[in-house]
Amino acid sequence: MLGFNTLALSFLMSFFRPSPVTTPEATLPFELRITFKNNKVELDNQQGCTFSLLVFKANRQVVLNQSGMVNLEAEPKAVDDSRFLFRYTKQGKTIYLTGIKGMAWKTLTFQEDGKPHVLDQNGLK
Repeated sequence: MLGFNTLALSFLMSFFRPSPVTTPEATLPFELRITFKNNKVELDNQQGCTFSLLVFKANRQVVLNQSGMVNLEAEPKAVDDSRFLFRYTKQGKTIYLTGIKGMAWKTLTFQEDGKPHVLDQNGLK
């Protein structure tokens, strides 16, 4: 027969469950070659995206995922539906990339220097 203290302890312990262990966000492989031509940026998919080539004006600020450009204000569900997300911004000749989801990096900065740059889930190669 269980005593009152054992029942009370069992009752109280039913409310205290351990929190699930959280791990850093998983990254999924992707690779893009970034090239600047005539005030436009070209993102050439090397791996992990559904588009083959994406071109837009270089001075735009855009959010990108595996399918291309995403408008998070109009489509907030895109965060959940995306394998990865990052923001592209250019000021002068400086490019800023901000990882939103599925990246091992948070921010990357590089210069438009006429050479292609290769980006993946771990950063610039």
